[in-house]
This record gives sequence, structure tokens and C-alpha cells, in this order.
Amino acid sequence: METAIVIDSSIQFPAKWYDLYHIYPIGYVVRDSDGNKHLERETITALKTEELRELLIKDKNAELLAPSVKDFVELYTFLSENFEHVISVHSSLFTPAVFENAILAKKLVSEVTIDIIDTHTFAAASSLFMDYLSHTTLAAQKINDIRKAAISYDKYIQAFIIAKNDLLNIVGIRKTTWLTGLTVAFRPNVLYNYYQSQWKELARSRSTKRLINEINTRINLFEKVKEPVKVYMCGEGESLKLKESFIGLFEGLKIVEVEPSLVSSYLLNHDFFSIAIF
Repeated sequence: METAIVIDSSIQFPAKWYDLYHIYPIGYVVRDSDGNKHLERETITALKTEELRELLIKDKNAELLAPSVKDFVELYTFLSENFEHVISVHSSLFTPAVFENAILAKKLVSEVTIDIIDTHTFAAASSLFMDYLSHTTLAAQKINDIRKAAISYDKYIQAFIIAKNDLLNIVGIRKTTWLTGLTVAFRPNVLYNYYQSQWKELARSRSTKRLINEINTRINLFEKVKEPVKVYMCGEGESLKLKESFIGLFEGLKIVEVEPSLVSSYLLNHDFFSIAIF
């Protein structure tokens, strides 16, 4: 079964593996304060994420726009020329507009079989999810095998995000109004945990030391139940310094570092650290 994988670029996955697993990212659009639109995708497998992240940092009034139904239809149609099947992976929780656009585009393309996979992973957890799912997709003979694997991976990833913001909650990720008048210095560091396909807020603190201890405690509990195999990390801004606090915990394990996506940068205000374990 010749299968291509489509991801929107909120899923952070090393570009060097795109060709290996037939992964095709569909990029976002940044609309600057002058109304000009900047496309994240340069070519079919090349993104200029870093350039647009810098634009979002400099232009506080810039907006991040989801890839359109037309973008999906064009990509699905292109892939139909060389693949029998397309797996399109998105998050109805964190990027609902993207998820809905993928579903609408699927109805408009009949040249190839398209399956939409939903995941609640985010930041480093999304990278870990795609790592395992891409291996499965490469070897799978039946779509049901891929679906079952996606559910399993989504369920058993353990992930944490420390962010100086108030964004994650049970209905997804969004900008809040009460924080807009506060400076970064007065915002709390918030610790979020992902497990069993759910995100929960664990703690708030002006200091990250307490939050690091909370993560360490939960990692120890996780290790008693399951022996970790792989760790993904990403971060941005001052919070990236937290990386050194965790690398020593995973001696002997494969640690993969990935760059933040436009979505994580935009929604977490360019200051967060994310870690995911499987």
C-alpha cells in the first residue's frame, strides 16, 4: 500500500525525515499588520517556518491563518498521482479549523483514498506521535492497523509544557483576554500535562523550580509503569534554558530536539519548553 502522510505544520517533525516517510506538510499563512499574506510553504516539502516565526515576534498584530480547503484539495490531488492512499493527521482540539478544512477537502477529492487521523498531541508530543505513526504507516498493510496504532500512540504519550501563559484548557488552546494587559514579567509559569489523550493544568508558579520538581515526580511514576524508549524536546525563548534540567534524566535514551512550529510559537507567546516521552 503506497501511502502518503499529510500533516499541517503545527505537528513538529524533523524535515530530514519527510522523504523517508513520504510526509507532506501543509503550511500556515501569516497576515501581517499591513494586511500582507506570507505563505509558510515554499515548495511541496519545504517550509520557511523560522522566517515567519521571526515575523510573528516582530509584528505583534500579525495573525496566523489556517491552510484553506483549497490548499488541502490541491495537495491531495497532487498526491493522488503517485499514491494509493493518503493519511492526513491533524488536531480537532488545538487546530480545529485545519481539521475541519481537511475533512471538507476530503469530500472534494475522489482520485485517492483519504483518511483523517485526529490527535490531541501538541508541541514535542506531536513530534513523538508522528515518529511512531510514520513507522507504522510505512509498514502497515491495512488502514485499520494505522488507525489502531494512532489511538494507541495518542493514549500512551506522556508530555509536559511549561509556558508563561494561560492557554491550555480542556476545550483546547486559545488566547485569553485577561492576559493581554499584563506584561510577561507578571504572568505565571503554568505547567500542563498530557496523558491518556487529555491535557490538564497541573500547577502555577512564579518560579520554574517547583514545576520542574513536579515533572520529575511524574516522570518517576511513569517509569514505574513503562520503560521509556524515546524523548522529544522543543522550546523557545527563556524557557529553552530548562532543557538542561531534563537531559540528565534520560541518560541512554534517544533524545530528539525539534524546532517549534508556527502554531506553538504563536499560541505560547514564544516562551515555552515542551517535553514528551514514550
